Amino acid sequence: MNETSQPTSTAITTPATNRSVVFKIRFLIILLLVFSMVVGSAYWLSTTTSGLQWLLTTVSRASGNTLAFTDVTGNLHALRIGLIHFQDDENLVTVENFAVDWQPRKLLGKTLLIEMLAADTVEFSSAPSDAPPSLPDTLQLPFNIVINQLGIRSLRTFTLGSDSPEFSAQELVLRLDSGDTVHKIPIFSLTLEQGKLAGRLQIATHAPFDLSGLIVLHDWPAALAANYPASSHVSLRLNGDLEQARALLTIEAGEMQGHGTITLQPFNIQPLTTFDLKLDNLNPRRFSADFPSAYLNLTTNLQQTAQGALQGNVEIHNTQPQTLDQDGLPLQNVRTRVSLTNETIALDDVAIRFAGSKQTPAHLTGEIHWDISDAASSAVIGVHAVNPALLDTRLQPANLSGQIELQGGQSIQQGRIQLHDKSLKLAFDAALSHRNHTIAIESLDFSHGSAQVSGHGSLQLDANQPFTFEGVLKQFDLSTLIDAPRSNLNASFGLDGRLAPQPAGKIDYSITRSHFDNQPVTGKGVITLNQIDTKKRLATDAELRLGDNLLQIKGQLGNAGDRLSFTLSAPKLIQTRLNLKGDLDVRLALAGRLDRPDVTFEASSTRLNYGDEHQLASLKAKGSWQGEAIALDLQTGEYRAGTQSYLHKLTFALAGTESRHQLSLTADIDKASQLQFLANGGLTSNGRNRDGFQWGGAIEQLALTGSIPFRLVTRPEIILSPEQVMLGHTRLTVASGNIDIQKASWTPENWATEGTFEQIVLPTDAAVTATSKPLTVDGNWQLTANRQLSGNIRLQRTNGDWVLPLETPFALGLQTLSLELLTEGNTVNGQLIVEGTHIGKTLASVKLPLQRTEQAWQIKPDTLISGNLQFNLPDLSWIGPAIDDNFLSNGKLAGNVILAGTLEMPLLQGKIEGQALSLTLLDEGLQIQDGKLIARFDQDSLVLDTLSFTAPLEKPSKDRLLRGLKLARQSGQVDLNGNFNLRKHLGKLHVVFDHLPLTQQPDRWIVVSGDNRIDFQERVLTITGKILTEVGFLKQPATGRPTLDDDVTIISETEPPPESPALAVNADATLELGDHFYLRASGLEGRLAGQLRLRSRPGQPLNAIGSIATRDTHFEAYNQKLLVKRGIVNFDGPLDNPGLNILAVRDGLQVEAGVEVAGTVRNPKIKLVSQPNVPDFEKLSWLILGRAPDTGGFDSGMLLSAASSILGGQSDESMLDKITQGLGFDDFSIRQREGSNSLADQIGTVGKRLSSRAYLSYEHGLTNASTGVAKLTYTLFPHVSIVTRAGEDSTVDLFYNFSFD
Repeated sequence: MNETSQPTSTAITTPATNRSVVFKIRFLIILLLVFSMVVGSAYWLSTTTSGLQWLLTTVSRASGNTLAFTDVTGNLHALRIGLIHFQDDENLVTVENFAVDWQPRKLLGKTLLIEMLAADTVEFSSAPSDAPPSLPDTLQLPFNIVINQLGIRSLRTFTLGSDSPEFSAQELVLRLDSGDTVHKIPIFSLTLEQGKLAGRLQIATHAPFDLSGLIVLHDWPAALAANYPASSHVSLRLNGDLEQARALLTIEAGEMQGHGTITLQPFNIQPLTTFDLKLDNLNPRRFSADFPSAYLNLTTNLQQTAQGALQGNVEIHNTQPQTLDQDGLPLQNVRTRVSLTNETIALDDVAIRFAGSKQTPAHLTGEIHWDISDAASSAVIGVHAVNPALLDTRLQPANLSGQIELQGGQSIQQGRIQLHDKSLKLAFDAALSHRNHTIAIESLDFSHGSAQVSGHGSLQLDANQPFTFEGVLKQFDLSTLIDAPRSNLNASFGLDGRLAPQPAGKIDYSITRSHFDNQPVTGKGVITLNQIDTKKRLATDAELRLGDNLLQIKGQLGNAGDRLSFTLSAPKLIQTRLNLKGDLDVRLALAGRLDRPDVTFEASSTRLNYGDEHQLASLKAKGSWQGEAIALDLQTGEYRAGTQSYLHKLTFALAGTESRHQLSLTADIDKASQLQFLANGGLTSNGRNRDGFQWGGAIEQLALTGSIPFRLVTRPEIILSPEQVMLGHTRLTVASGNIDIQKASWTPENWATEGTFEQIVLPTDAAVTATSKPLTVDGNWQLTANRQLSGNIRLQRTNGDWVLPLETPFALGLQTLSLELLTEGNTVNGQLIVEGTHIGKTLASVKLPLQRTEQAWQIKPDTLISGNLQFNLPDLSWIGPAIDDNFLSNGKLAGNVILAGTLEMPLLQGKIEGQALSLTLLDEGLQIQDGKLIARFDQDSLVLDTLSFTAPLEKPSKDRLLRGLKLARQSGQVDLNGNFNLRKHLGKLHVVFDHLPLTQQPDRWIVVSGDNRIDFQERVLTITGKILTEVGFLKQPATGRPTLDDDVTIISETEPPPESPALAVNADATLELGDHFYLRASGLEGRLAGQLRLRSRPGQPLNAIGSIATRDTHFEAYNQKLLVKRGIVNFDGPLDNPGLNILAVRDGLQVEAGVEVAGTVRNPKIKLVSQPNVPDFEKLSWLILGRAPDTGGFDSGMLLSAASSILGGQSDESMLDKITQGLGFDDFSIRQREGSNSLADQIGTVGKRLSSRAYLSYEHGLTNASTGVAKLTYTLFPHVSIVTRAGEDSTVDLFYNFSFD
């Protein structure tokens, strides 16, 4: 039974089981198919471009086409999209050339990893929102983001409906690492209009969102334009959180330095809570050449109040105020209290102080308010004691006070300016307004004493912009306002017209009963400009007469047949006070259209001077430009600048048409030099506009004769225009050499030049010796300049020598001369090699950074420079004669110096050594030899370790005063050491000399010793020490040398160079004459002894304290030898007025008579003395004749002459008068024999008037025994007289006298 039931059961279940298996199999197959499809789809989507395109198309459709993708390439891992566009009601986003490389599988780890994300352009536009910003709850993202490299070429944000971007940046590059707790940007950089930003940022993802970072602004255009160093930057160091962030501000730009702190609450209505800044040395001129120069120190201290206003003080101090005409800023201090809210800006307690007088400082005070919501503003400024001359020296001094008021809203603005100076009776009152689209000068009144200026006018701001103005001048004096001659002007004038659509208007004026610099001034005229569409017409009938000078403009210009004449007849240009002298006559005629008139003119002058510097002997010019025809003839006479003649004659001619004409020029520079120039070319213009001209042509001839002749060999083409200058291949022969200019071009952006030169002879004033040829050089150059300067210049000697222009020409024996300048990347590298038989070998190299200015390239003053100098000079014999013909030198000199630092603060390191040095002054017989020099540079100092010489002592003069003299040394010695700070201009020098012969000549022989110190600081030279005269001998030089008369004045052909600022001198030195100082001069013979202390202070004369006395001294006069018993000169003040205490007597006689001198040099007191005491006339006889006077009176003439010689120099001549009157004479005098200046050739004269017609005189030599001359003069008639002479020459003369007025 069981056996039979089993099969039955199996048979029953088999079909169901099969169906289940089949279902499972089918399900597995379907599942495999679905999985395969999903995997395949995923693979298709992620690895193929078509899958990526389908996916992005699906996304675009799902967004309702608010998001669109164009030009999709790549795959999901490396996505490239040409354009992404998203737009809804409030936002618009476009991204061009988007590219991203990322790893999608990292999303499984909740990390978005982007290797690279880039776009050319990203622009965001959003609708404006009034909702205030609010602090977010969290900054945490659902997954981490890592961007290894993000780059966007251009990023801009807009407000919908506006074409102006609110934010714009270029070249944005950053890295991002965003995690659960913090977002980090380790590095970022971008370029803004204000400069380049770079730095790092970090912010927490949870409140209060701690943040930190560093933002640096560099390469800012303002700093680059101001030529600040490349290292200039502004940095912000951030810390805090999003509720309150704090930033430390630092500014470094050359001399401009600043620091400050900023506190921000980003989500407050007023986010700025504090702002403190201190900025030093801000110079506006650095940023634009149009700005004034100043060094401003700015200080701000602003804090937010409880009401939300930012308030605080702002102060500006100018450390270097200058007047406006000196391109400076006359402000000294500006102070104000600032209050800032979202609705208002207020400047209270404004105080502006100007530089100038400290007694009554000029200043402004007031307050300024702006109401932003109502667009209203007001300002009240008080003016106190402002002197216009302290603001601009071209203005006249005054003391202006008053008030300036400004107020208004959107529809009406008004202003009032009231200034006055009661002491000068000066007042200015102007009322201004803006209402109903009209700007009006309601009233303008200016008065100064009796002078008045008044006027009123308006300008409407509608389509045509019509304007009017009427003014009156009464007794107006220009000199009250500006630096001008006194004037009295009475005039009325009016202006009316329009500014649009084309300017048009009329000016009329009338000048009557007026004077300018005492010259009458009259004039009247009407000038009218009309314009219809593009056609303009000018009509004028105007004249102005100033003194003898007349200017007239009459006629019309604009239509065919119109003619406008301009006539200037100025025979006396000096009357115009325009710094012109001479005369000028000009006739100018314009005809035809206003924008392209036909022109004819003539001009002439017999003499035309600009100031006293520029002088033109004559001028004749005649020219025309009629249609296409153009002609010009110009001739000038000699042109001089100062006393130097630069041109003898100039002739210039131009003839032809605009498109084809010839230019020729001949200039006689001097008698031996003439310049000739000839060119053919044409002028092309931009349509009918002559402003956009270009001249093109060729140079046919260019030649110069004279000391450096040159001649053009090629026919170079040339183009000249405001936009470019180009010169074709040019070859010149220069003397025996040539210059080849292969390229020369210029545009406002760049310039370039290239060429070579060969066999160029360098000129010298010295005559070429028979054994030397002139120095000849070759070289080449190639330079290009745009934003950077690059290229090279090379020069080298080919043959010849450089000859110094000495009395005997000296050739340096030059063998090598090489100069090379290489410029690359705005850096100049220079190298110089010089070698010669007498000058040794010198190697120099330098590296200098350059910067471009508006005018030229220049060396950056505050960037690093470097260089090296090596020299070895084996023969210094050429240096002495090169300095002076009286100077000889010799020896060897070598050194090695390294240059570093900056141009403003160079640093030197190196050593200089000299051996066998010698110096000789021929006219003084001074020779120092065997010299040794050791000096070194140490950063900014020059240290003189040693400089020593020996000085051989020659045998002293054979004069008997020096007989038997022996010196302690055979040669002298001088030693110097010290140091000098080259940057601070400080120095110390120690000078020691022992038996140094200052001069060794037969008539002067001085040997000194001493120890002295010389200090130099701040242009003050301080000398201290002592000088001892070991031996001194002075002998009176020979007399009778030829001299010029007193009325002869030598006028130099060239003006002397300006004197350098004098050094202030402090001196405190002792001069001791020693025991061997001898003098033989003017009859004085003997020895001098004594000591002086010499002292001086800056600005004071040299003073001396001490005495000089004679020892064993005699004085020889009148063939007699006097013994100087007492000879003392006392100094106690200026050197030129010492005290005198001198007694000289003739001893060995019965009566020892002499002369005693007291008082000072300027006021000597001289009297005769004797022992025993006798009358003065008898003292004089014993002194001169050695005996008592002759009782017959025959000695009277000689004794009177001697008395005048001895006593005539003092102011009190009572003794001489007494002697003269006692002898019965009327006149007594002493004069020099003609043709002689010797003391031995003096002549004494005594005279007596016998009657009104007869005069008797007697002349006799004072120091010789020649026969005297007696002369009788008798007047026959008023102009006729007879003179008889008896003595050495006996004559009778008849004179007729006449005179000239």
